[in-house]
Amino acid sequence: MRRLVTALCLAAASCGDEPGASEVQRYLTDRAFRRAELVASLTTTDNDYARLRLARYDTADARDWSLRPVWNPPAAPLVPAATPLRPLDLPASTDRASLLSLGEAAFSRYPAMLASTTVEATLRAPGAAARYGFWTSADGHVGGLVRVALADGTVGLAYSCATCHRAPDAEGNAVPGSPMAPSTSERSAPTATRPSPRRRKGGCDAGAPAASTSRPTTDESPSPSPTCAP
Repeated sequence: MRRLVTALCLAAASCGDEPGASEVQRYLTDRAFRRAELVASLTTTDNDYARLRLARYDTADARDWSLRPVWNPPAAPLVPAATPLRPLDLPASTDRASLLSLGEAAFSRYPAMLASTTVEATLRAPGAAARYGFWTSADGHVGGLVRVALADGTVGLAYSCATCHRAPDAEGNAVPGSPMAPSTSERSAPTATRPSPRRRKGGCDAGAPAASTSRPTTDESPSPSPTCAP
């Protein structure tokens, strides 16, 4: 699991200043260093979002996320045309270009949190995506949602980091890192059918690992992107 987790962490982290070779290796091999990077990235520790990460990220506890099995399932963006599901391609190299490429793919394609089974059906209605606050890209990708192959043989729907951390600019171009604007037109929609990606306690964090092969729960569902802080 450590290879997948640290590769995703490094990939997204490398979007900032280019890490030196020694820093890359420390992230791959030094649990205390990774922990320190997470702590430094938090803007507050006084909410569930931060507390969950502090409790489960490289604490030397048996419940640490880094001890969980690899989950790199076949997945594909939710777009109008059928798209083959495939896992993320993990690079053999940790050079900057390889990490940036992996980070970009993981941001939009990695299933960070499984969505309700009602979400896809709800979004089929004309104009539903916009009403619920989901952006739609030029190629029809709806709100960063992805279809994902699950361990039980079914295909589910999941939110990616891009669901909450990508939004259109004034010209309608989806901009990574921009927070998704909250919906105002469907605030009274029932919880059971409202496709809100914000029902979990946490979001993406500095270095949270991939989920296990079973369906992740609210307290056990970290996101792979370390570029976000609470």
